Amino acid sequence: RNTSHTAKKPEGHIKRPPNCFLLFRCALKPIIKEKLREKRKNQKPNGVSKISGILWDFLPAAEKSFFRARAAHAKAMHKKLYPNYKYSP
Repeated sequence: RNTSHTAKKPEGHIKRPPNCFLLFRCALKPIIKEKLREKRKNQKPNGVSKISGILWDFLPAAEKSFFRARAAHAKAMHKKLYPNYKYSP
């Protein structure tokens, strides 16, 4: 039984470019999962987004600017690949 909470996307659906927080979360995900796995040996690691959000709030502006620059680059590349893309939820 498939109990996915996400809606089915049409064929050829183009994903949105990642924002700065998503890039930060992706960079931290393996580290956080490993730390959670060490703490709870027999449980699945949960709370990656929650922990990432807390860390993002305390991240210095200089370090946030690194991820903002990466997000701007990803957005520019997305625009180059899909010039007619328009976000429509």
